[in-house]
Amino acid sequence: MKDLRVFDYKLPYYSILLIFWINASVASGQSAFKRWSIQPSLIHIDLSAARTSVNIGGSDLMGRDNMSFTNSTTFGIVIDFYLTKNISLNSVLAVPPTTAVSGKHSLAGAEAGKLRYGSWPLALMYHFDLKQLKPFVGVGINYTMIFKVEEQDIKDIKIDPKPGPVLRGGLDYMITQRFGISASVQKFYAKANITGLAPAGPGGTAPSVVEGNLNPWIWTFAGVIRF
Repeated sequence: MKDLRVFDYKLPYYSILLIFWINASVASGQSAFKRWSIQPSLIHIDLSAARTSVNIGGSDLMGRDNMSFTNSTTFGIVIDFYLTKNISLNSVLAVPPTTAVSGKHSLAGAEAGKLRYGSWPLALMYHFDLKQLKPFVGVGINYTMIFKVEEQDIKDIKIDPKPGPVLRGGLDYMITQRFGISASVQKFYAKANITGLAPAGPGGTAPSVVEGNLNPWIWTFAGVIRF
């Protein structure tokens, strides 16, 4: 009976230690899981892949390379909210860049104007865990907004941007659990219809319609802050 009393006395003691150890382990694991990643970023937008079809006064111009859009570099913040340790929702907030639209080939010398625009992508990302190196891939949707139009040769410009898919890939290199660096590339499949009045003959204008597949490449270089 004496041995049983000793056993009965010590069992709650060891049980409490076991429960305390399990709770501490769970709390430690939860604290290590940081749901937010904020990435102050340098963002370069490459519009060299843009293709357009142009109609002026009811006549289609030959080719799909009659207009060019200048590239831009801006600053922004890439944001990830982690649903799990490997899956996140990703978006970007950036200073709206500007692109100048010019004519090429049969429209050489024409300056359509300048556009200040912003893109709002939302993507679902998968992050691989290779210790400090964390590659990621994802897919989502993007909507482009036009904030300002500076008209030049084409007047009464109206722009109707369309939502399109986004592909994104890159990698984070974590120097510590909280801080790291990142590089990524995104492919936007962006379309826009642009209408206006183009010069036609001495002092005259003609309605113009531009259907653009802008499809920019977005290159991002950033610092990473996890919390």
